[in-house]
Amino acid sequence: MGSSKPSKPSKTSKSSLDLDGFDGFDDSDDFDGTMDFRSIRMQRETSLMKRESVIEVILLFVVLISVALVPYAIRRVDHYYSVSKFPEGAQIINIHGIAKGGIWTQEPVTAFNYWWKDFKRVEEIPIKDNDTPIIFRVTSSDVVHSFAIPLYRIGPYDIKPGEFSEVELKTDRRLRSTTFICWQYCDLDHEKMKGRLVVE
Repeated sequence: MGSSKPSKPSKTSKSSLDLDGFDGFDDSDDFDGTMDFRSIRMQRETSLMKRESVIEVILLFVVLISVALVPYAIRRVDHYYSVSKFPEGAQIINIHGIAKGGIWTQEPVTAFNYWWKDFKRVEEIPIKDNDTPIIFRVTSSDVVHSFAIPLYRIGPYDIKPGEFSEVELKTDRRLRSTTFICWQYCDLDHEKMKGRLVVE
């Protein structure tokens, strides 16, 4: 019998031995990595949402400021326009008619303050007894009114909502103090819509 040489372990058997002690991949590493990714993603989304919220608040603030300033800007432009188109030194009298309560007022009336403000009723308006031009700029805040000064034979003029009707008082008609009225029926408080022009 010939002597037999000890057989060398095959590479395949060695690999098999190595895999016997391998328990597989550590799933916790992959899980932690996924959680880190989700956490970063959530942080980014939260940061983006906060940024968008800040932008929305700023835009809302800008819109509110703009809405608040628009009536003021309109009044300023209207005042500049009315002053520039009439003779220098003219006495310009702005009057707003309000059917609710039967009021003529010289206070500015807008779509915002119409519903809540307690407007001051015009009792008397002083006018100058000289050659100073006097211009009445009359408008309505709700319904069609009618403006007239019977003693001076002025009117009646239809006063439409949102439109200014301009009435000039001639110097030769400034006789004495008199009454201006709403000529046509406009509401239950129609009879209260009157005031006096007092010659100084």
